[in-house]
Order: sequence, then C-alpha cells, then structure tokens
Amino acid sequence: MGTVGTFISTKNMDRINISPKQKPVLENFSRLLDQAQAVASAISDNAIEDQEPLPRELLQSYVTELYLIKASLETAFEVHAVEKI
Repeated sequence: MGTVGTFISTKNMDRINISPKQKPVLENFSRLLDQAQAVASAISDNAIEDQEPLPRELLQSYVTELYLIKASLETAFEVHAVEKI
C-alpha cells in the first residue's frame, strides 16, 4: 500500500528462520505497518496542504502507542530459546 514499504517484505521472510506459528502473524504485522505508513503520509500531506498541524495531544498519544509496540517487539527479540528436556 505505502510507497516506502517495510524493510523486510513478506516474500523475504522465507529467508529468515521464523517459526510456522509466527510467520502469518509477522506477515500481517508487515502489511499493517505498510498501511500505517500510508495513513501517516496522508496525515502529513493533509496537514501541509491545510497548513493545520496535528494536535500535540494526538501526536503524543500516537508516539506512546508506537513505543508500546516497540517494547513488545523488543521483548519478542530478547526471548532465548530454552532447551527442551
């Protein structure tokens, strides 16, 4: 959707070691990121065209949500495989 796209496309995920359970979730996440980037670009374009800035409260709210998403991804990254007995 977006012009930029995610850095790792869903096609390139096959080259990375991803569990079968995680793969569709990550593919969906990548699609959602593409959509979110397209919407964010539209918000920016509208603000520029209308010369009306995004309200500070909305910006702060969105940034907070982005940090929560980042924290969840970092938690997923920091998980270490535990040897099964």
